[in-house]
Amino acid sequence: MKKIAIIGGGVAGTTAALTLAAHECQITLFEKKSSLVGGPPFCHLHAGGNLYPDISIDQCIRLLEESFWFYRYFPFAVEQRPTLIVVPKKCELDPRYLVQRVQVLQKRYKKLCEEYGFAPFGDPKEYYTLFFEEDLKKACKIGQKDFPKTPHEWLAPVSAELKKENIKFPLILVQEYGLNIFRFSAGVDTVLNSFKNVTVKNGCEVLSLKKSGDGFEIEYKNEKSLDKDRYDIVINAAGFESEKIDRALHLKKERYLEFKAAYITRWDNDAVWPEIIFHGKRGTKNGMAQFTPYAFGFVQMHGMSKEITLFEGGLAKSDSQNRSPLNRSFYEKIDLGWDERELAQRTAKAIEHFKDFLESFPKKAKGYFKPLYGIQQIPGKNPDLRAAEVDIVSKNYFRCEIVKVSSAINMAKEIQKEIFKEVKENFDYLKILEEESLKQKAAEIARQRGYPSELSTLLNPPKLFPQTELPEHFIE
Repeated sequence: MKKIAIIGGGVAGTTAALTLAAHECQITLFEKKSSLVGGPPFCHLHAGGNLYPDISIDQCIRLLEESFWFYRYFPFAVEQRPTLIVVPKKCELDPRYLVQRVQVLQKRYKKLCEEYGFAPFGDPKEYYTLFFEEDLKKACKIGQKDFPKTPHEWLAPVSAELKKENIKFPLILVQEYGLNIFRFSAGVDTVLNSFKNVTVKNGCEVLSLKKSGDGFEIEYKNEKSLDKDRYDIVINAAGFESEKIDRALHLKKERYLEFKAAYITRWDNDAVWPEIIFHGKRGTKNGMAQFTPYAFGFVQMHGMSKEITLFEGGLAKSDSQNRSPLNRSFYEKIDLGWDERELAQRTAKAIEHFKDFLESFPKKAKGYFKPLYGIQQIPGKNPDLRAAEVDIVSKNYFRCEIVKVSSAINMAKEIQKEIFKEVKENFDYLKILEEESLKQKAAEIARQRGYPSELSTLLNPPKLFPQTELPEHFIE
């Protein structure tokens, strides 16, 4: 029986463990933090890559396909709300260009639904909806719903808030859903600890890795002791610390590291909103603004300027010695936390970033909370890469290289095929999940990490057994 070590308990590592556990093998998952999937944070299932107008349509299609399967494996973490794409007048982007892209994506989504009999993002005909100014007026008359079901119902609370004089038309409402990191953490922890052939070692740091015959010897420590063991296969899923594992084996890999942060505030608005993207040129004062709603009035904000989400020196390429290129200050944020003054200033600037687009939010949003932040690895030479999966270095050493969480399933399938020459899919693990216990565990994980427990609450909890057939009203 093959002994497999997975170093890193983030999205890549936990997904690899979950899928490989369907085979006859013994898996040990090493995670130095006290709980699984601790960062870098995520909040979006990129079912079409519509947040990235600069990436190729091929990458967009790939993200759509990967999200299609990600939903099937992890429905318990999906926030089923659409995303509104808005192009401000200050942005050079032409909305018609985005319309052409979503039309291509819609056709691909339709083919996927027909091929697999599964429609995770709803009827393909409703993958996107265009809204012109007169449509917003109609939506405004609908009134707020407890939970919106139609595109116009989703736009009802937004239509009264948008500063229409500052935006271009049409707007695009697209079925790119949200993801909740606390729900994901709670779900995969429950599932993996139920598998007999998986050992999860939380709070356990890998100290050294070296070749041992046809396999590897790993030395590791936990709170109580040092230990070592031998493994046939190693999967490097250590994210931004992947270079440390590579270095131990005298391997080099070109990569970028990027430190980014999203900020949390709260406002007095009980409407259920879609996520909203206001496009803008990355790295400028008018960089893209991302408005991500949570339950109970909490809002997560990205602003793609160096005063908000991005940082001076926060994107850098690894050097010739495979050493981390980032300044030590970024690692101090990871290890020690944030300076209170900087956090307050960046949160305030994030709120102000929406002043040209939303009427009341910039005026009524109050307070700041611990940000969602981390260091992201981008493999290769292109810092704009968004769709990446796995590097098969040898028959028994794999480097996980996902940039977006939606790529995790394809990554895991590639590893399965290389090790076991086949891909097994078994969704029985979903049957052990129960909504109330999942909800409680996710809330506890949020509290343990210093976040409001409300951030773990889904606006619209999905069915744990996702739809496996096309909608009845889906017509060829």
